[in-house]
Amino acid sequence: MNSHSKGFTLIELVIVIAILGVLASVAMALFGETLADTQKKACIANRMTILRQYTMAEARGDAEASSLENYVKWYLATYYNGATTLCPSGGTYTCTQDPLDIICSEHGSLIDKEQNSKN
Repeated sequence: MNSHSKGFTLIELVIVIAILGVLASVAMALFGETLADTQKKACIANRMTILRQYTMAEARGDAEASSLENYVKWYLATYYNGATTLCPSGGTYTCTQDPLDIICSEHGSLIDKEQNSKN
């Protein structure tokens, strides 16, 4: 090959593209895990906020706080334009009165999260 030639050979370009492909796949895998973890934490925070608001409404004797399930429906309709859930992953919420809990179909029970964080 001529020592004065400019540019890259085909094999050099293929190697660079392969390396970039490997780096991109590693970055996407890490991004996917981070996104799922962030969505889970946001879901837990949303449910904790609703529970705290419910507890305060119940203490005030608000009519909306007749049950946790009614309060969640009212809260979402009032503050989130009738949304059925605040889970970023699209999970649905179900409520239990005893023990007081909002369970997400994607991320589970809040009570389990609190017990695991204490251990």
